Formats: sequence, structure tokens, C-alpha cells
Amino acid sequence: QKQPRGNEGKIGSSARGWNNRSQRAQLSKGMRLAVKPMAARRRSGHCLHRYRLSTRPSNSRKREDLPSRFDPSDTRRAFRGMSSAEIIARYALVKVSSVPGVVSTVRNVTTSALSKTTTTGLAGIFCQWYIGLLRATVFRLYVAGEEINDCRKVSERLVEHDMRIIVDHSTEEKTDTASWANNIRSKAKLFQALPDILGRSQERHFVPIKITGLASPHLLEKMSRILTEKFTDSYEDTYDHAEEVLNYLTAEELALYRNSFENLSQVCEMGIEAGVGVLLDAEETNRQPAIDLIAMNLMKKHNRVCPNIYNTFQMYLRGGLRRLRRDVEHARIQRYHSAFKLVRGAYMVNERLRATKLGKGDPIMISKAATDDQYNAGLELLLHQVASSKKSSENSVSVLIATH
Repeated sequence: QKQPRGNEGKIGSSARGWNNRSQRAQLSKGMRLAVKPMAARRRSGHCLHRYRLSTRPSNSRKREDLPSRFDPSDTRRAFRGMSSAEIIARYALVKVSSVPGVVSTVRNVTTSALSKTTTTGLAGIFCQWYIGLLRATVFRLYVAGEEINDCRKVSERLVEHDMRIIVDHSTEEKTDTASWANNIRSKAKLFQALPDILGRSQERHFVPIKITGLASPHLLEKMSRILTEKFTDSYEDTYDHAEEVLNYLTAEELALYRNSFENLSQVCEMGIEAGVGVLLDAEETNRQPAIDLIAMNLMKKHNRVCPNIYNTFQMYLRGGLRRLRRDVEHARIQRYHSAFKLVRGAYMVNERLRATKLGKGDPIMISKAATDDQYNAGLELLLHQVASSKKSSENSVSVLIATH
């Protein structure tokens, strides 16, 4: 398990899973742990540069091979599919990255080198050599390839060990319609390629979506301000004011919101057609209230039959458990399947810097222990909901648990 960290650490991730028979597996210290109740078999993968992959384990094809309880000392099972050399290399990289200044220095040098690879002379030669070195070392440890087709070999190797995959098609936030349209085309290309890369089966793979890559960041920030300032006493407990928020937008902003929602809905439909679940990434608190509202509407639209869309909850934020209860209850009343990805959080440094700059209170829990307590309470809430929904005719609750 990892303590919350800044977003700069998200070069890649790994995760492990837990089905409803309490079978668990975990990767090494410094890598993510993920849990998701499900009866289907599981597959997994690693991380991509443009297409990053996170991992979660599956039920084994040979059920008798599975231990009745998770044994953290059973490294042979936990690291199946990886050679000793790969494990040692990853461990060494984690240790080196923990040295103060290493990550920021490498990031700055890499950014500079990428911009000068076409330069002539010694500078260009050095930059090309440096990027080649990264590709042969760090890149190969965490990245399956620069294009989705590059994933095939990695995917095939992981499938051999009964793993399934989360394909992270990395896109940064955009502010214009042309860029959003380009991102949609990229998503369409990704979803069209997934069945060939991953194979069509009853097993579910996942694709994370960054909402600000398909919607206006400035609009999300304005909607979030409306929610937190106009509905301070209620927005964390109910969505009763959901439609009223739109009344505060101008005609142009309202058209932009509808266009953004249509973009996201279109991508969700692509994911459903491809047979993959869509994970909506969490972002910083100046945008998250609006993202929660959009995620609720997307789940309400696309999760009528089964859980296809997952919203992410960062439990290092004050009030995280309160908002989680709100979403569970709203789905129950509106009769759609609720689905959640539970994390601790990834923007702690930026959140505190913004709060200090604006003279606001710290939005982060007071300590790591307090974060853990809220995270565990959220986990307990969702697992109880999973269990109770299996015993009744109520719409189901699904959870993917990532401890990062």
C-alpha cells in the first residue's frame, strides 16, 4: 500500500484484485493493490506510454490451485508471470525513485530531451541516446508500447497467467472542440482494437477515461464553484439540486455542457459496445463536484442493465464517505447499478498548495491514519452493499478497490 502522492508519480501502476470468495493477491511494496468482487476469471497487464495498463488478478482456470486464504509470503504466486530479473529491476527502480530529487530531475531532463531529438550536432545525438536509454530501461519496465498494437505480446503473456487488463489510454486535458473530437477518434480507435488485442469473452476488461480530455475544464470548475458555494449544505448529501445547477450557466455554457456530456456518453457507449467497463478518473477538488454530477448522470443513463460506468472516489478527501453514501443512495432510489473505484488519492500536493493560495482549509484528511480509517469505512460500506444486493432484487453495487 502506498501513501497518497503527487500526480507526478503516475508513470504507471499495478494492481491486484479480490473476488467475492475472498481470494486475494498483491504485488510488491510501492505498487498498487486493487480489489473487485466478481465471479468471472481475471486477466491483467502492465503500463503503457500512450496506452498504460494496470493489473488485477483473476480466478485461476484451475480452481483447485488457488489457496483458501491470501498468503503475503507466497511470492511465487503473487509474482507469477514475472522473472526474478524483472522483479529485481522494478525493486531497484522504486528504491532509486525514492531518493529526493531523482524523479523531478529525470522528468526535467526527459522533457528537454524530447523537445531536442531533431536537433543537429552533439546535443541532438545526446538527446536521441538518452531517449533510447529510457526506452531500453525504465520504459520497458512499466510500458507495454507506444501504440495499442504494441500491447499484444504483453497481453498474450499475461493472459497465459490468467490475468486481465486495464488499458489506460492517456490523454491530457483539452480546452477546444477540435481537440475533444480528436480524443474521441482516438478512443474509437482504441475500443475498435481492444477485441482483437484482448479477445472477446465474458471476462471484463477496463478502460479509464479522463473527463477533462473530453469536456471543458473551465466549465467543470465553474459548475464545481456553483455546487460548493450555492449548495454548500446539501451537495455532499443529495443530487436534488442537479438540474438547478444548470440554471446558473449562460446559454453558451449550457450548450458546452450538453456537448461535453454527449462526448462522454458517446465514449461510454463505445466501451459498452466493446465489452469493457469505463472507469471515470477522479481529478482535483476544484473540478470534482461537477465530475461527480456528470458521473451520476452517465451511470443513470448507461448502468440500467449492468454496471458499465465506474466513478472514482478519493478517500483522502474530507467528506469522502459522506459523498460515497450519497451516490449509493441515489442509485438505489433511481434504480440503476452503482459502480465505484475506491482510491486514497493522487493530488495531495496540488490540493494543499491551492488551498493555501486561496486561504481555504486543507481538503485532505488530517493524517494517513485518518485517511485509512475513512478508506476502510468506505470499503466496508460498499462490500456490505455488494453482499446485500446479491441477496435481493435491488440493483447491484460494484466496486474496484485500488489502495493507492
